[in-house]
Amino acid sequence: MSIQSQENIKQALDLIKEAKQIRVSEAKNVIGEGLTEIKENLSEAKSQIVNSGSAALNNIKDEAKKEPFKFMALAGFTGVVAGLLIAKQRRH
Repeated sequence: MSIQSQENIKQALDLIKEAKQIRVSEAKNVIGEGLTEIKENLSEAKSQIVNSGSAALNNIKDEAKKEPFKFMALAGFTGVVAGLLIAKQRRH
């Protein structure tokens, strides 16, 4: 092989390495942008969930204030059912 051919091959390999580095850099940028967008979407979803949970809790509190005996009965019934299920598991 001639010296000129070897230099051409070296230049071609250098260009390939440079192009590879550029593509890796571009891929990192795209991934970084995607991760940023995902984080923003998760943050927004989290705030929506917290807001809807707070609204539901406030709604339950308001209903419990209006009809406290209904909620006491529901809590008592839930306790009895839970107790029966636990007792049934201990027998077996």
